[in-house]
Order: sequence, then structure tokens, then C-alpha cells
Amino acid sequence: MSKTAFLFSGQGAQYVGMGKDIYDSSATAKRIFDYADSLTEGRVTKYAFEGPEEVLKQTKNNQPCMLAYEAALLALAKEEGIIPDIAAGFSLGEYGAMICAGVLTYEDALKLIIARANLMDEASAQNPGNMAAVLGGDSQELLAICENIEGYVTPVNYNCPGQTVIAGEHKSVENAVNELSKKGFRCVPLSVTGAFHSDHMLSAAEKITQFTEAIQFNKPVIPLVSNVSAKPETDFKALVSKQMASPVLWEKTIRYMLEQGVTRFVEVGPGNVLLGFMKKIDRSVEASHIINLLSVEV
Repeated sequence: MSKTAFLFSGQGAQYVGMGKDIYDSSATAKRIFDYADSLTEGRVTKYAFEGPEEVLKQTKNNQPCMLAYEAALLALAKEEGIIPDIAAGFSLGEYGAMICAGVLTYEDALKLIIARANLMDEASAQNPGNMAAVLGGDSQELLAICENIEGYVTPVNYNCPGQTVIAGEHKSVENAVNELSKKGFRCVPLSVTGAFHSDHMLSAAEKITQFTEAIQFNKPVIPLVSNVSAKPETDFKALVSKQMASPVLWEKTIRYMLEQGVTRFVEVGPGNVLLGFMKKIDRSVEASHIINLLSVEV
């Protein structure tokens, strides 16, 4: 029996105007965005719909905007009876996946993502860094090169064959990019504002626990594959903190789903970054964006 997976997009996939179409055409989507506005002094619809891009990409703005959009798409899918058998989310997308799997309500997920975003912004200001996608070559060779770079730089996102993301101190990332380029890798700076999923986020990971204590976490009603372990987990309250400073094991996550008989992958969020990764992991499976499955006018 074939299975469907919902995949929720992560930071960096955003674009100005995301969600405006469904906000205008769906009362459900409008209600979800308006609730986000009520917790952010109107920042979510303003920056998601109008930008500018430089403001939208700032972590404190980006994460609640992304989650509101993903939650709205998920709600529209549910209204039309489009229900997944398994779910996962890339970094902040894991919060959308937690809503999908019944681990968190939208309201609680949004409160937590606002706290997470603010803490990550604070950690980035205190310990500046950046990230770059590294294309080509072998991940083990990349790791060895990073280990020989002065300062701190390390692989943090294992996206798909031939694509790994590194993060760390500005100068160390720059030096790693130079060295990797000499070895035949192609490197692309990412549109983010910190060294996410690295040791730079340890202070934020510690502080997030004061917010998780006030929130109800439920057991997943469908398998929810964790960024941290690349396998289904049940105690996401404990993983919320660990996820912030741990690598995203995305390729392993997808391969686990394939082993479980998933044949249809649906991206939920802005853009089609995760569908791009899918093509490099396994071209034989069906992959589509949730917007293409909905009857709502966009």
C-alpha cells in the first residue's frame, strides 16, 4: 500500500508575497495569519506579503511568517481530505510537521516558534556566524577539510547527495569556502542571519526549555521523523532544544521514509527546495507541492 509524506519547508525558502493568495481566497487561511498577526503586532502579514526581502529573511520575522503559511496550507489540505501517513520538517519546518502530527496545536507551535526565533536572533548577535551550501564531492571529504580550518566551521545540514551545508564563524566559513572551491566543490552563501544548527545555537537551545515547560506536547498521531535522529520519535518536548544545535539529517530522513514504503512526497511551504532535494535522492517517486493538490483559487 502506497504512503504519502508531508515535508515542511525550512528557513531560506521564503519569498515576499508568500501566503497572500490563500489569505485573500480562504477564510481559514485568513484566520491563521490573523492569529499570527495578533502575537507579532501585525508583522507576519506585513513582511510575508509586502517584504522587503531583507526584513523578511531576518530570523525573528521569518520563522513566524513561515509557520503561519505552512499551518494555513496544512489546514486547507485537511479541509479537502488530503491527509499524510507520515511527516517531517526541515529545521523550523519541524514545527509545521508537529502541528501536522498532532504534537502541538497551531497556537502553541506559533508561541514556541516566536520564542525560538528571538532566541536564535539573540544567539546570532552574541556569536556571529553564517552558512554556505556546498555542492559536489563527498561529505566525508568536506568534513575533513572543515576540521583542518582554523576556528569553528562544521557541516550542519545533510540535504541530499552532493549537497551539504556548513556553518560557523564568518572567517572560518570564508576560509572553508576558499579551500573547498580549490578542491572542486561549488559553494553558495545562504540567505540566513546566523550559524544555525551549530554550537553557535547552544545558548538558544538552553533557553528554549523555559518556554517548552508551559506547552502541552502530545504523542504523534502519525509517524513524525526527527531532524536529530532521522527516525520517528515520540518525545519532541525533549528534542526541541537539541534540534536547534544539531545537524539536520535530511537525506537520511527521506531514505527512512522510502524504506517505509512512502511513494508520494508533498512539500508544504514556500517554494520547492525540498522537492529539489527529492530529485537528487530518488527521482522515481511522485513529488509535488501542496498548492497543486488544493482546489482553492491561487
